[in-house]
Amino acid sequence: MGTINDVAQNSYTTESAENVSVISYSIPSNSHGRIKVTILGKDTNSNNVVGIAKEVIVKRANGSVSQVGSEASILENKDTSLTAAAYDIVFSGSSVSVSVTGVLDLNVDWVVKMELFLSGTF
Repeated sequence: MGTINDVAQNSYTTESAENVSVISYSIPSNSHGRIKVTILGKDTNSNNVVGIAKEVIVKRANGSVSQVGSEASILENKDTSLTAAAYDIVFSGSSVSVSVTGVLDLNVDWVVKMELFLSGTF
């Protein structure tokens, strides 16, 4: 049995209500663990911000990664002009990815951080 502690981070600027995958991480076979996602966004023309932190338990068995149970919300705060800003944690094949959706007529600078603690026989 082994463990992996890793951090992945990436940034992107959305134009209007653009939806984009900002970060992706391949989960090793025969593993399970916790992923904490922090999403920060700032309107490029104002001081308005959004901050989101979520945690999920994941496993990868039989080739595909999946979420175990429900996503836990640590926090989700948005200034008024960014209430339409959105995110999604996507499980597909062997990967977990985080996408963000901007706000109509605004450019939003995003930073996404994924912290992983995994255990398994990899």
